[in-house]
Amino acid sequence: MPRRHVSTAHIFTGLLGLLITLILTIIVTVNVNAQSNIPTKLGVSSARRTVGVGEQTQLRIRLLDQTGNETAATYDTNITLIATRQRDIDSAKREGRGSASLQRHGTLALPGGVNTVQTAVTIRQGHAATAVRFSSEHSGLVRIYAENEKLVTGATLIAVVNKTGKASPRDGATANAGIFKLASLQEPSTLAAPAAPRCRLSIEPVGETNPVLNERKEYVRSLTLVLRKQGNEDPCPAPQEIKVHLSVVGGAAPSKNVVIIPKGEVIDPSLENIEVRTKSGGSIEVAALLMTGSELVLPAPKVALDFPTNIRATKLLVRALQPTAMANGVESITLLISPVDDGNNLVRNQYEGLKTRNIALRIASPTPGLKFNGETIIQFKKDDDFVKASVVSSYPVVGAQIIAESLNGDQQWISGEGKVEFCFPWPQLGGAMFGGLMFPLLLTVFPGKQRKQRFAGGKLRMISLYGVAGLFLGALAFALVFFGALGLTELNFNGIPISLARLPIHNVLAACAIGFFGGVTLASCIALKERAQAEPAAGDSPARA
Repeated sequence: MPRRHVSTAHIFTGLLGLLITLILTIIVTVNVNAQSNIPTKLGVSSARRTVGVGEQTQLRIRLLDQTGNETAATYDTNITLIATRQRDIDSAKREGRGSASLQRHGTLALPGGVNTVQTAVTIRQGHAATAVRFSSEHSGLVRIYAENEKLVTGATLIAVVNKTGKASPRDGATANAGIFKLASLQEPSTLAAPAAPRCRLSIEPVGETNPVLNERKEYVRSLTLVLRKQGNEDPCPAPQEIKVHLSVVGGAAPSKNVVIIPKGEVIDPSLENIEVRTKSGGSIEVAALLMTGSELVLPAPKVALDFPTNIRATKLLVRALQPTAMANGVESITLLISPVDDGNNLVRNQYEGLKTRNIALRIASPTPGLKFNGETIIQFKKDDDFVKASVVSSYPVVGAQIIAESLNGDQQWISGEGKVEFCFPWPQLGGAMFGGLMFPLLLTVFPGKQRKQRFAGGKLRMISLYGVAGLFLGALAFALVFFGALGLTELNFNGIPISLARLPIHNVLAACAIGFFGGVTLASCIALKERAQAEPAAGDSPARA
C-alpha cells in the first residue's frame, strides 16, 4: 500500500483549530473602557480592632469612589501602607522610610523597639481591594495609613494589648476585686474601699488633619473612642462593657451616637470609624458621656475639631487611565483631570460657586511625536467629577509631563501634572515573528510530494527560504495591526467601547497569533502556486505517453 503524504490542506485544517484557540485567548485581553466610577479615595479596615502582642489581623485596603462605595482600579494602583505609634503622620513618614525592604510580602509587622514601619502593596487592575496581615511585637495604639499621591488617604486605629487581649494581674486586673466581695464575709472594719479607676476614655482623631469632602458638600473627620491606662498612653482593656453617648456641638450628628466597648476590648469592634460632619466649617466640639462603667473608667475630655470655612480647589489632579501605551500614533492614553483640595478631595464647580471651569492643557517640554488627540482647552461642567483628555505619540516617550491649569473660586491659578509613557513593543514583535515562523516550518517537516521533488537534496534551502518568508510575514502582519491598518480601532458593544486595536499588541501570545495568521497566509499562497504548477504537468502526461 503506497505511503500517504500529509497535504497542506490537512495541516491547514488542523492548525486552524489552534489559531481559533489563540484568538479566543486574545479575547481575554480585551480592554473594556467602561464608564464606571473612578476611585477617588482609599479605605482601610481591620478584621479585629483589638489584638494581642504577636497576633495577626487582616487589613483590607479598598478603593472607594466619591460616594464611599468600592470601585475597581482602572490600572495597577501602588499604595504605601504605614503602621505607626506616633500621632503625627508627617513624622511617621520620615521615620518609616527605608523600612519597606524589611517587610515580607503581604505582611505589615511592627517589631519591638520600632515606632514606624511601612510597606508597598498593589491593587491590580480590575480589582477593588487587597489584603495584608498586620502584627505588632509590643503593645500600644497603632495607626494604619494607606496613601497614594492621587487619592485621599485612608486610615484606621488598632489597639495592641497583651497576648490574651485582656488585662493581666501585673496590669492591675485584680485591683477592683475587693469591691465584688460579699460584705457578709468580711468584718466591717476591714471592708476594702473601691479602687481608683485604672482606665480613661479618650476621643482619638483618625487619619490626617485634612478632612474628607463627601458628595453632600460636607467636610468629614473620622474619630474613634479608645480606652487608655490611667497615667500613661498604653491601651486598657475594658473591665466590663462600657457604653458611651456621643454628642456634637456646632456640626451634624455623628454617624453613631451610642458606642459600646465590650469587656476585654479597647475599641468598639463593630465600627470602622465614627464620622463627624459639618457644612459650615469652623470649629466643632465632640463630647463623650459615660452611660455605664463610670466608676471604673474616667470620662474623656471634650475635643475640638477644626474644619475649613470655605471650599476651594487648590490643585488639579491628573490621572492616566493606563500608565503606558504603544507608540504607533493610534493608541492613546486617556487622562482624567479633577480639581481637588490639599487632601485630594474632589471640589465640584458648585462648591466654589462656579458655573463652568476651563482647563488648559499643554506638554511641559517639546517632545517629538507626542500630541493631544483633541482639544487642549476643556470645559469642566457642573456636577462633573472629571474631564477627559487623550494624548498619542508616534515615537517612544518616557516620563513626558502633561500640565493642566485652571482658576479656582478665588480666581487663583491652580495646576497639576501627570506623566505618560509610550513604548515600542519589542517582545510582542518577537512573538509575532515566532508565530509567523511556525506554520512555514511545519511545511518543511511535512513537505508533500511536489516540494520533495522541488527541493530534492536541498532541504536546508527550503527551511531557510520558508523560515525567512515566515519571519517577514509575521512581522508584516503585526506591523499592519500595530499601525491600525488592520482591524477596527473601536467597537461599541452594548454602550461599552471596546478597543480592538489593542488586542494583538499588548500580549505576546496575542501577537504570536497574529504572526501565525501571517504564516498561514504564506502557506496558502505556496499551496496555490504548487497546485497551479501541478495542473499543467498533469495535462502534459498523456501527450508524452
